[in-house]
Amino acid sequence: MNHKSIKETFSLSIKKTLSIYKWVLFLSVALYLLSGIYSVKSSELAILQRFGKKIDDKIQPGIHYAMPWPIDKITHIPIRNIRRLVIDDFSDAKDAYTITGDNHLINLECVIQYTISEPSTYIFCSDDPKLILKELAVQALVHSLARMTIDEALTNGKSKIAVFMRQHLQQNLAITNTGLLIASVELSAIKPPPYVKRFFSDVVESRMDEQKLIHEAESYQNQILPAAHAQAAQLVENAKAYRQTTILDSQAETQRFQKLLSSASENNETVRVTLYQETMAHILKQVGKLHVVQMKSDGKPAAKIRLHELTGTNVGHLP
Repeated sequence: MNHKSIKETFSLSIKKTLSIYKWVLFLSVALYLLSGIYSVKSSELAILQRFGKKIDDKIQPGIHYAMPWPIDKITHIPIRNIRRLVIDDFSDAKDAYTITGDNHLINLECVIQYTISEPSTYIFCSDDPKLILKELAVQALVHSLARMTIDEALTNGKSKIAVFMRQHLQQNLAITNTGLLIASVELSAIKPPPYVKRFFSDVVESRMDEQKLIHEAESYQNQILPAAHAQAAQLVENAKAYRQTTILDSQAETQRFQKLLSSASENNETVRVTLYQETMAHILKQVGKLHVVQMKSDGKPAAKIRLHELTGTNVGHLP
């Protein structure tokens, strides 16, 4: 093999190697550019950053293209996924109790469900939105419990605490620019410390008994009141009827007296006899036994006449 043939063979090898490298480089560039194709799910929004600068913070679901890394950066934010934050720090440690308004210790567990409402704010405006949410939730719990007594907290205070926490959290999350939206707040457990739990249970049972007695009393009241109202109405009607009867009787007596008065002016003796007869008849009706004594000329009783209402008249001499 001469020098010329070696040179030609070497030149041909270099050309083939360069040709392979060209294809490899071309394929590498093509794959690099194709890697910029990405998809956004229906439950997500995406944020596009170019060299760290925000370009688009509301990329909608679908197929999109961006320059490959390190030029562009795509951050996927699941805006429709409901996330859960469980606050049970009050039960993990011995000193992890909060205080009610009447200076009683209480232990509780709270579950907060939230979503990401503003992806751009969530990514760029706070370092740790979840930590901020937790701190705000603990503050809201302490503040709400400080406004109520232990009895209220253990009975019907759950709903009040949940409503207060949701409003308080949403207002403060908007101020701190976390981009979070509170979906629900649920207090899964409110309980006193273990060493006094039995006494609080007695208190709760006593209050339940009190409410039961109140309901029974109200039920009895609802049964008695209609009958009492009916009886009162009947008494009122009877009183009205008696009043009307009395008025009519008085009017009749007045008319009779006026007739007697007019007759007295004409025949005084007849009126006197009539009044005497009526009076005696009224008196004799109320007498059980009646004796009529006939007197002698010397003033001594000669005979006694006993009048009976049913059996007639018996006459006998006095001893």
